[in-house]
Amino acid sequence: MELRKYLATGTCLIFLIFTIPCTAMVKGYWKIPFYYFTASPENDKERFDLETNLESDFPLYSVGKGFFSFKFYGNDLGGESKGDLAIDEAYLDLYTLTTDIRLGKQYIFWGRADGTETPTNNINPVDYSRIKPDFEEQRISINALKVNYFKDSALIFQGIWIPEFTPSKLPDFSFPSFINLKNPRLPTSQIKNSSWGIKIDRMGSRIDFSLSYLYTWDSFPDYEFDLSQIPIINLIPVHHRLQIYGADFATTFEELDLRGEVAYFQTRDENGDSLSIKNPNLRYILEVGYPVIENLNVIFQLVGKKVFHFKSPNEYPGLESLAREFSVFYGEQKEWQNSLVVNLTHNIWHEKLKLEILSSYNLTMQEYLLSSQVSYELGGGFNLDFGGMVFEGKSNTQFGMMDDKDFLYLEIKQSF
Repeated sequence: MELRKYLATGTCLIFLIFTIPCTAMVKGYWKIPFYYFTASPENDKERFDLETNLESDFPLYSVGKGFFSFKFYGNDLGGESKGDLAIDEAYLDLYTLTTDIRLGKQYIFWGRADGTETPTNNINPVDYSRIKPDFEEQRISINALKVNYFKDSALIFQGIWIPEFTPSKLPDFSFPSFINLKNPRLPTSQIKNSSWGIKIDRMGSRIDFSLSYLYTWDSFPDYEFDLSQIPIINLIPVHHRLQIYGADFATTFEELDLRGEVAYFQTRDENGDSLSIKNPNLRYILEVGYPVIENLNVIFQLVGKKVFHFKSPNEYPGLESLAREFSVFYGEQKEWQNSLVVNLTHNIWHEKLKLEILSSYNLTMQEYLLSSQVSYELGGGFNLDFGGMVFEGKSNTQFGMMDDKDFLYLEIKQSF
């Protein structure tokens, strides 16, 4: 029996044992988002989905608690409808005087900077195939063991163990006619293929910081290629081991909120010799938050990436076209890339109405993302959201590959 079957069966048995004597309150929500894709063909412009969530927590006598949530996604209900019912989270928390333990399906977030895709936040994979104006909702939960040891109130040691690999999900995009994409090769569910990490977190009166190390698998594939059928090139998605050394900090200066993260990604291609494997790289983010007026906040971020052992596509004679495609997939078009991100949020009418604008402009590749959202709390658990996203860039940029994905959306949500 595969490792995942043992985990699923064991988790269910534990929940049955401990929930029998407990009374749990159930809550959740349902929401219906409507999308209008402005750049799509006429017959693919409109789409609406359905998402429901049920969740509950319960005490485990005096030693901890349990939590579980189920989600159902009904995708594209007006077209080729696809339903997906899954356990979103299901874990047990156990407490002692110095240690917290969480076992089961969960989300684990590292880093202190605002946003989902920060340099040190690499534990949970991402589902880019699901349309989500809120990037946080694209994360995929994983089976894991997380242990926090509190040395004192200001020093925490955290260890994590992830028994099996879960890849990120990429959106559908078209390849050039000379590329044929094969089925991916994934790490098998064996103990030797598990991942682990450790983080040391220090909280101080003036500055908080942490140091971290993660031994994992790259959730985004590398692409091995087969040239035996030239002019057709076969690509095989393959996931390789990855080591990530990270650090972050948070502090304040006057009215400014200062945060930052940096992480070094040691890929399998240590010397940058392989075309098909990502190069080692350094990623960083510096964030400045400022409260302009009451309930109006602005966050500025400088986001960067340095690719080590960088080579241009012209340095691969006979494979320039393929190397150019890889450079876009891997975000390695330039040795250095820097982006400017601005996030503005404004709450009015007793915080019932929220306005948010997020823009990201790649100063190096001259591509950008613009997202806006208006949220209104109607009362009685009802919320109404309206907004849109625009992607723009040249064909050799990641946002440029998505320039036909621009959309407007209206979402109705009921919490209970």
